[in-house]
Amino acid sequence: ETLRNRAAKGLGILITLTPRVDPLIAELITGTKTEDVGVRNAMMKALQEVVGKAGANMSEASKNAILALIDDDASDQTDAVAITNAKLLGALVKVLPAATAGPLIKNRVLTATPSHASILGLNALLVESPSSLTEHFSAETQALICQGVTNKDVSTYVWGFFLRSDANPK
Repeated sequence: ETLRNRAAKGLGILITLTPRVDPLIAELITGTKTEDVGVRNAMMKALQEVVGKAGANMSEASKNAILALIDDDASDQTDAVAITNAKLLGALVKVLPAATAGPLIKNRVLTATPSHASILGLNALLVESPSSLTEHFSAETQALICQGVTNKDVSTYVWGFFLRSDANPK
């Protein structure tokens, strides 16, 4: 896993040297279709690095493919995959136009009933793209955090996980 993480970081550095990111994104998305959870997570980490470093160069098709990948992994078999999925969402929202990011945030992060995935998404957005929450959804963000802190069912597991240092996207 250490080698895979270092490879993902290295790919994030190298991708800044090329203007064409779409073929690499397509290849990484294809690589996530494996049954091996470790490989899937490594491919998603690499994808998150690429989107974080060169996401502005992505085509609409690549953005839509990443959104589909995030939707496919909504059930997230492990905490590691759930965290990587949330980080990928945070990196993607950072490069999406506000008109596209707004509904995405409302439907996946600022949900009426907080879930494991939505809280991890909130964490990732607070780290990667806090302005996407504060400029358009400050009241909803504050209400969700207050609801999570006071809700015993949610706060016991999800908020504890949200506050753990290894769950922090950065």
